[in-house]
Amino acid sequence: MKLTILERLMCLGLLPEEGNIATMRMRNALIMKVGLSAEEVEEYGVTGLDTGEVRWNPGSHAKEIEFNLSEIILIRTKLEALEKDEKLTPHHVELYGKFVDEKIE
Repeated sequence: MKLTILERLMCLGLLPEEGNIATMRMRNALIMKVGLSAEEVEEYGVTGLDTGEVRWNPGSHAKEIEFNLSEIILIRTKLEALEKDEKLTPHHVELYGKFVDEKIE
């Protein structure tokens, strides 16, 4: 699945802060998959990671990321919970389409 920088950052924001050991291991694996590498930060001119006001050079900079079914379900469940609670933001729309509407199995 191709994810833009914004979508990747949104995914990171959906990851649980606590849970059982399996969930925490999955969280760590997803951070490694979805997070920006030092090379990407430099290449795309990413700034503000430490302040929360993240910016980067124009362009989608989409990256192909392979998720296993458990990872997809984790992210999908979080997005569905935001939808149910009416807490989705405009930034979630594309990500919701990829993880929920597409029904990847």
